[in-house]
Amino acid sequence: MPKLKDFITAENELDGQEYAYISQSDKTRKTTLQKIKELIIGPGTLNTTNKAIIGSINEVKTIADSNTTSLSEITQKTSISFPFNDSFMEFDSAASKVIKNSFGMVTICVNFCHKDGTTLLNESIGTLPIGYRPSKDFCSIGRGYSIIANADTFCNVAIKADGTVNLRLPSSNINRGYLIASYYVE
Repeated sequence: MPKLKDFITAENELDGQEYAYISQSDKTRKTTLQKIKELIIGPGTLNTTNKAIIGSINEVKTIADSNTTSLSEITQKTSISFPFNDSFMEFDSAASKVIKNSFGMVTICVNFCHKDGTTLLNESIGTLPIGYRPSKDFCSIGRGYSIIANADTFCNVAIKADGTVNLRLPSSNINRGYLIASYYVE
């Protein structure tokens, strides 16, 4: 049986047409590196400008890295204090804030109380600045405390496209409350 030659060739100099000798039983078969590659990994081709395997991997990694947003960029958010109107203030020094993330999701967390006692129907708690306002009016449910009933109750809150945040229901029984609402801005 003839002795096979030693082939020491740099990877980037190979084009797949080099001969490869395969010993099978008592026979030595001659084929090309391209045919062996097609047998093992299929006839697919690399869709990169660099056809060497290491170069292709590095090219794909560079493309993937340039298309990847880091976790810190995704979770970047801005937070402002909730802009209370003159009749309202934070209840119990809670941190009332409006948070907006990089995807445009706004979350309002408001712990409020009326400075003079109870609220009026459709009374505005505050007005959201531009950039934090929803594109359409919507209602959310909040939790309030009624001094008349001396008990917790639910309150309906309207968050409007003009930025106003209004108490809707119950009409004048809430003297303090808590609201969490989330929505997307365009």
